[in-house]
Amino acid sequence: MEGKGFVLVMGDYCCGESGVVVKILILNIYAPCSIKDKVLLWKEVENKLVIANCSIRCVVGDFNSVTNSSERMGLNCGVVNNCDNARFSEFIDRCMLKDIQLWEGNLLGTDIMVQ
Repeated sequence: MEGKGFVLVMGDYCCGESGVVVKILILNIYAPCSIKDKVLLWKEVENKLVIANCSIRCVVGDFNSVTNSSERMGLNCGVVNNCDNARFSEFIDRCMLKDIQLWEGNLLGTDIMVQ
């Protein structure tokens, strides 16, 4: 399934010899720079996560937002906006995701969030 700014894949994972089947979801985001458009995207993603009702969720991608201004590496989307930071943190909390930072030194990686 895809939408404006995301691609979502869901499936079943059979856990080894136990035969337990777990529903998993992987969602890749490429967020716009506009705060208004990001908020719309986050609402749509949040709705998809609720409807999917999966045991394991992995949300990855370029969110074009940070939870803390010190995480910003470059300003391709303009000036750092603390309101944007707060809204992004609220999105993470509402979706019960955990933000995993993937950069070391000057190497910037993709953000990964898992439940």
